[in-house]
Amino acid sequence: MLALGSVAAAVIGWQASRQTALRAPAEIEDFVYWQPEDLAAFSLAGAGGRPIAIADLKGKWSFVFFGYTHCPDICPTTMSALAQAFRLLETDPGVAAELQGIFVSVDPARDSPESLKDYVAFFDPRIVGVTGGAEQLGAFARQFGALYTIHAPRAGKAADDYLVTHNSTIFLVDPRARLHGRFPAPHEPREIAEAFLRIRDFDSDRSSRRWSIL
Repeated sequence: MLALGSVAAAVIGWQASRQTALRAPAEIEDFVYWQPEDLAAFSLAGAGGRPIAIADLKGKWSFVFFGYTHCPDICPTTMSALAQAFRLLETDPGVAAELQGIFVSVDPARDSPESLKDYVAFFDPRIVGVTGGAEQLGAFARQFGALYTIHAPRAGKAADDYLVTHNSTIFLVDPRARLHGRFPAPHEPREIAEAFLRIRDFDSDRSSRRWSIL
């Protein structure tokens, strides 16, 4: 009985410790998923004919945004906010080295990998632009729950004069290539930077305490 009681106490302690380690602090619970989700393998086209795959997400915190270069408002505003957040995080070289942005164009008919390179460079050199075929983009976007619709050209307009409705969320992928969190609009650079630092600290703490036993 004593042995069973000790085992039960250990299990209860382990569960309590695990729950504590998994519970996000109140200040970041709106930004993180309860359980990070592994992303499936993918391949998208980057500049210079270089494919971007899941291996390129590992080892860094990736801020992923779905949009298109002809976007008149949401995309440039969001990219500017992300670039400003990166600059705020530059004050810690260790943190800055872990960051990358990925701009996924859902408009491959007008956005080539080379034009995306020029577009993202305007905002920040740590952001890369990628795109792909309709099937590739659809499969990748579904992993994030990032919906988008390419509309038909408006009456009297050229065939390449059309709008795209898309998700306005910045998604956060952790260094283990897991969908870890998200930053919904409106995007305030300082809020993104401060929330990210807390998320990063929480992830480190959660990883170290996951298997502890009280």
